[in-house]
Amino acid sequence: MKPTDVGVEFGSGRSTAWFAARLASLCSIESNALWYERVKKELTQSGLIAKVDYRLCEDHLDYVKQIETFQNETIDFCLVDGAVRDQCALHMLQKIKRGGLLVIDNVNWFLPNDSTRSPDSRRTATGCTNQIWEEVWQQLKNWRKIWTSNGISDTGIWFKP
Repeated sequence: MKPTDVGVEFGSGRSTAWFAARLASLCSIESNALWYERVKKELTQSGLIAKVDYRLCEDHLDYVKQIETFQNETIDFCLVDGAVRDQCALHMLQKIKRGGLLVIDNVNWFLPNDSTRSPDSRRTATGCTNQIWEEVWQQLKNWRKIWTSNGISDTGIWFKP
């Protein structure tokens, strides 16, 4: 990440302040009101709130509709780690710039990987969790990827060609 980068994260938390300190701007979309207030307080106390467009969207339809506020190929970095991950991942693909990053946390719950040792992981034999994830998987086939694991959960990082 570069200090000139623009980022989006679905699901806020410890990462929000970390990203805000390193990016030009961050849009963070959260679905849980209690968590939203906690993270907002931390951002305010750390002086980073001005760098974050922080949105509370408890309704999942509204949560996904936030994607429409971004122009195509304008986002350098997107973390999908919140609600309705399948729809967020799918619809953000067109919003990410060439060379930009898509990061999906707990990816082993949704996309197949026969190499991971994390429990509850999808395998080639079981395929993707649903049709939306299958579409995401197909669209990401030509993107360079890094699949990392701590043995409990996996994170996938894709670089848009």
